[in-house]
Amino acid sequence: PGATVRAVNMGTNVNVETTSGANGFYAMKGLFAGSYKVTFAAPGMKGQELTVTLGNSQVLVLNPQLSVGD
Repeated sequence: PGATVRAVNMGTNVNVETTSGANGFYAMKGLFAGSYKVTFAAPGMKGQELTVTLGNSQVLVLNPQLSVGD
């Protein structure tokens, strides 16, 4: 809960950011097809970074497991 999720399009550098809700869920709408660097960060937790490719009209589910630490 309360994690910052940021997706940066690696071709255009367009940055989209959201925060996960109390249940840990988040959604990012309106992303164009392309390669993205997605980062997850929360206070007191080790961040995680993933590189993903999103296709046209694709729904992509990412479930990172953040661990305690900085």
